[in-house]
Amino acid sequence: MKIKDLKLGPNYLAGFVSELRECQTARGDSYISFRLSDKEDKIDVKIWQTQIGEIEKLNIKNGSFVVAKGICQLYKEKKQFTVEKDNKIKLREVNEEDNIDINDYMAIAPIDFEEIRDYLIDAINMIVDSEIREFTMKIFDDYHDELIRFPASINVHHDYKNGLGYHLYRMVKSAIKLKDVYERVNFDYIIAGVIIHDIGKIKCYKITDSGAPEDYTLENSLIGHIPMGLIMIESYELSEEKKNLMRHLLLSHHGREEFGAIVPPMFIEAEILHMLDMMDSKITIMENVLDGLEPGEVSDRIWTLDRAKIYKLK
Repeated sequence: MKIKDLKLGPNYLAGFVSELRECQTARGDSYISFRLSDKEDKIDVKIWQTQIGEIEKLNIKNGSFVVAKGICQLYKEKKQFTVEKDNKIKLREVNEEDNIDINDYMAIAPIDFEEIRDYLIDAINMIVDSEIREFTMKIFDDYHDELIRFPASINVHHDYKNGLGYHLYRMVKSAIKLKDVYERVNFDYIIAGVIIHDIGKIKCYKITDSGAPEDYTLENSLIGHIPMGLIMIESYELSEEKKNLMRHLLLSHHGREEFGAIVPPMFIEAEILHMLDMMDSKITIMENVLDGLEPGEVSDRIWTLDRAKIYKLK
């Protein structure tokens, strides 16, 4: 059963696990909390009086495609699913006998891999400076599969198969629209900056064989995706001044230090890159929230949007 079809009471539910963790009640009892998602929705799931080791024995982890038996209840006016546990936790990986098609449940970008790839290649070919164009194309040739196939985050925005590619696609598409507005801007750097800005994420995220986001890597903990991206582009040839500008685009794309930028943007193209990145990530989060609201409804506070509430127009 999909999340949208859930009715209050006993149910079977299938989906992908994310944000898996062990928590404690006020009384100190351990329980498991995670989110279960399908193509359209997400729901909070609890397994009471359970420790993480019990879940690991079931080979369940972030990114696992599972089926659960339990009860759907309302908690603070939202549906929540509690997995049954008597002598055995009623949670397991989906198998062939379930007759469930993973493609009916896996969230994926709304346009396919080939369309994203071809659009980004066309955009790179629009770069006027031949040195920058060659630099960008070589990086894309080497990493295009991962740059498109990976999620753009583990659980924040574009956190699905081909999510990173779709994020780049929308940023480039927005940049091209701006070209007619800001004539003095060098869009060669913006297109190149979009392609390279999140390249470090392909070394910082783990994904499952099916393409679902799983977890962060050791490289993410020790280095982070921005410094990792800098390391990854260093071997590609570019004149020193242009290479320094590329380094700056990558290091500054989060905008401010408190948001993870190594340096703030110091030229117009770097500022535009930051704004394109921030705009697409925030709008995507808002779109996801709006999908779960009725017209005229106000959301709960959204922590990824600085605890703002979102209103859906009638």
